[in-house]
Amino acid sequence: MRAAAGFALALALAGALPETVCAVEPWKPSASELRALPRYCQDRFRYGASRKHPVVARWYATFGDDFVHIHHYCAGINFLNRARRSFGDPKRRLFNYQRAVGNLGYIVTHVSPRFPLLPAAYYHRGQALEGLGRPADAVRDYMAAIEAKPGYPPPYVALSELHRRAGRLEEARAVLEKGLRANPRSRLLRRALARLERAQARGPAAGDR
Repeated sequence: MRAAAGFALALALAGALPETVCAVEPWKPSASELRALPRYCQDRFRYGASRKHPVVARWYATFGDDFVHIHHYCAGINFLNRARRSFGDPKRRLFNYQRAVGNLGYIVTHVSPRFPLLPAAYYHRGQALEGLGRPADAVRDYMAAIEAKPGYPPPYVALSELHRRAGRLEEARAVLEKGLRANPRSRLLRRALARLERAQARGPAAGDR
């Protein structure tokens, strides 16, 4: 029932977009796109979801029963990648961001709170929402990602960047410092804080130069 609802959501989303775009953007990743995705995505698309396959069975041992849904996570990441490659085609970019939101939304509403990729699903959906010009919704997803896994660096960096672009440098710094308290060894957070400190040193108007 849940899987059927997920596919209905994807079809409804596609129906709201230009037919010509839908026709050239297949749901399943191409061979080259598949190689850019994590190994568990590659195996899920190649071998399906049956526990009878030994490779798939190992992924169930890693992710639990929610592995059955992981193709939506992988598709969401792939649509996000496609959107980022579509700078010269606004309709295609919009289409792919919306499909990323739809597939990642399926994940956050269908998996258990213990699913290891749930924080990443929130984070990547936040990135897609930013691409759609919905920063308030993106903030909610970044906060959900942090709540689900306080030591996960990417949502702190994304949230800090939203503050920085709005000129709120102190708030941007506070977010990164909070992240470093949760994960003191994160090089991603340390690099982001160093960039922010350089922006602060140049003055409050320098953040977007």
